[in-house]
Formats: sequence, C-alpha cells, structure tokens
Amino acid sequence: MLFLVVNALYYYTAVKPLIEYARIKDNVEHLNQVLDSVGELQIERGLSLITPSENSKLQEQREKVNLNLLKNLIGQEAVESLLHFREKVDNKKVNRLEIYLFYTNIIAKILEDIRVYYWYYPQNVELYRHMLVKVTLLYIIEYAGRERALSVFCASESLENRARACPKEIYEEYIEVIKFQEVYTKGLLKFLDTETSRKAKREIYQLSDEHEKIRHIISSGLPLKNYEPMKVYDIITGRVGRIKDFYRYYDHIFQNYLDEYREEAVLNLVKITLMGFPPFLFFLWLVFQFSRHYRTILDLSIRDTLTGLYNSRFFWEIFRIEVEKAKRYNRSLALLILDLDNFKPINDLHGHTIGDMVLKELAKIIRRRIRSSDFAARYGGDEFVIVLLEVKEEEALKFANTLKTMIENTRIKTSKGHVSPKVSIGIALYPDHGKDHLEVFSCADTVLLNIKKHKKGSVEVFKPQSPYRD
Repeated sequence: MLFLVVNALYYYTAVKPLIEYARIKDNVEHLNQVLDSVGELQIERGLSLITPSENSKLQEQREKVNLNLLKNLIGQEAVESLLHFREKVDNKKVNRLEIYLFYTNIIAKILEDIRVYYWYYPQNVELYRHMLVKVTLLYIIEYAGRERALSVFCASESLENRARACPKEIYEEYIEVIKFQEVYTKGLLKFLDTETSRKAKREIYQLSDEHEKIRHIISSGLPLKNYEPMKVYDIITGRVGRIKDFYRYYDHIFQNYLDEYREEAVLNLVKITLMGFPPFLFFLWLVFQFSRHYRTILDLSIRDTLTGLYNSRFFWEIFRIEVEKAKRYNRSLALLILDLDNFKPINDLHGHTIGDMVLKELAKIIRRRIRSSDFAARYGGDEFVIVLLEVKEEEALKFANTLKTMIENTRIKTSKGHVSPKVSIGIALYPDHGKDHLEVFSCADTVLLNIKKHKKGSVEVFKPQSPYRD
C-alpha cells in the first residue's frame, strides 16, 4: 500500500507541469474569447449612445456580436435580456444612462467570472505572472471602453440639450473610470520586463491631442460643444484599438513561453514513461479527465446555487486575499453586510418561492450596481456581503445608500399583491476599523446588529468610539 502511495505521489509530481499547461492553455483560449466578446459589446454600447440619425453603424455592429459565444460566457437568459433590450433601444424606451449601465453590467459579469481563475492560479510564478498581465489588460481595455462610452454620452447630451455639461452621475463615473485606468496600468507595469513595459506605456498612456482635449473638457465639468458624438467615438476608439493590439502582442509572448513550458514537461514525461512504470499512463489519463472539467467543478464549488453570487466559503478566501493586498499596497477597501429586514414576513405570507425570487432579484441589483473590480457574495439566508476596493468612507456610504434605494424601489408581483424588500446595511473599512479581515468583518457585523436592534432600515458606518463596540 505504501509503495502505491509513493508511486502515485511520484507520478503526480512528474505530471504536474502538464496539468498546469492543460489548464492554462484552456483558460488562455477562454481569455481570448472574452476579449472578443467584451470588444463587440463595448462597440455596441458606444454606438447605442449616439443619436439615431448618426447611428447607421449600430445594426451592422449588432450582427457582429457572437451570441453563441456570449451564451457560453453569461448564459441564455442574459442573451435573451440583451435581445429584448435592443428592442427597447430601437423604440427609444430607455435613456442613455440605462443604456450605459445595461451594457456595462453585462461586461462586468463576464470580467467578474474570469477573476476567479487568476485567484486560483498555479504555483509556477512565471505562469501566474503571464496570466495576471492578460487579466489586467482586459480590465484596462474595459475601462478605456467605458471612457469612450461616457465621452460619447457627454457629446450627445451637449448636442441635444443646448451645450449642457454631463449629468453629475456621469461626470463622477467618468472621473472614476480615468482613475481606475491609471490604477490598473500601474499594476500592470510592475509585472512586465523593461522592453515590454516601454511598449505598454507607449500604447496605453499615449493620447492624441484631440483625446487629451476631450478629457480636459469633461474632467473640468464643461460641455463638449464642438464635438459630434461620432467624432468623439472615433477619436477614442484609436486608443482602445492600440491597447487591444498590445494585448495580442503580449499573447504572442505568452504563447511562446507556453510552448517552451510544454516541451519541457513532455520531455520529463517521456523520461518517466521509459523508466517502465505501468500504472503511469492510467494515472495520466485520470489527471487529464480532471483537468477537462476543472472550470465546471470550480464554479460549482464557489457559487451560491440560488443567486449565482459567490458563496460564503469563497468570500472568506477572497476577502482575506484582498485585505492582504490592500495592506501590502497601502490601499483601502470597504465591507458592506446587507440584511433583509422583512424576509421572514415575506416567506410567511407569500411562501418560500416568492422568498427565493426576492433573493434572486436582490442579487441581480447588487451585480448591476457593483463595479467590475468589486465582488459580492451571499453570506447565508438573507444576508449578503459586498467588498468595494479602493474606496473611502464617503464613497462606501454613498454606494450603500444608492443600493438601498434601488432595492427598496423594487416591486415583485405576487398573487397577494406586490412585495418590496427592505434592507439594513452595516459598513466597516480597512484600515480604519481593523488591521485584518476578521476585525473588519467583526466591525461591520457589529454595526449591522446595532441597526437591527435600534434602527432597522438604515445604513451606518462603524464608529470606534460608539458604545456598541462592547
């Protein structure tokens, strides 16, 4: 028995490089599919924001969107929702803000899913570095795409409303998008060698004179008076295209490294096979069977089956990692714990089927509201947790109040009338309220318990000097 165990361990050590190669090769292809889908949706988002008289390219772009690939990434229900939303856009039943949010939320869902794979990435440092670069580039491409969409939004508003500046919420989103492009780009450059870093800076940071001017006007809170929306779209598309070209350039570098890695792993396998271990080939077959279904197994293990959000086990793992990253890079984050105040009465009066509908609707609202850099989980029962990266207290409080309003404005139709969920939200921040993830969670939980006892339906941030700490 001991002999078999030792042999199995030996075989696993020998085959481990090929396990990692098979898994990463699969996920590299997945990331490249994500780039294609995200790119198609980004273009459709930008064109949908342009006034119909200038929008001759929109229908042509819609036909380019690969709905089958999109279905594999986000599911049939989301694709049907996209088709239905297109009809609303054509019939002018949605405004520009709704258009921007709808497409941005679909793309955020795609990017949220790929983050799982780099969190779980291999122990080979070089492979991890390459995967991290590719994922980071996808986020930079999306934030550049958001900048394009928001700039088109502002140009269209100025054209239709007598040179009016961007609405406040769009201006704030624009400033945040510029900020996050900078954050992700700085993070990217740390993982690149000198030559590749120089090329990345050239492709990502370099803006045309017109693009610089557009940024300055919008950032100053002024209207884009003399810019047609289609012209703005074309100007910024040039930069988005350069970043995508850099992604493909880096993908070529990565593919070369993967080929070398595979050759080395295969040579190692040949040596072991020639040593004459009969069980080895059977063991190898078992390993590859597992690697084929790796993503499905992983997804089932980290998601809540009812809401599709992450489960509590995965939340604890990622929350710990994010707090450690915040500590290392001197950043802040906020934890929100959300609890449904009237969930038990809803279940008692309308039944558990309606209760489940409420939970699923609440999860949808959370997904729509959070940024692609944030994450949310169902903690258990009627409790949800949300982690907002790189935010201060005022931003976390504003986010929570907006989310609370969106949830409480939701009306779910039942046979006994409409149901509107009511929520309480407790907030704690790192590093303000705790030196590690456990302390931050404890503070958010404490303030939520206090709300539930004394002031249901409110949003509060933990205050260290308050008596409820004891």
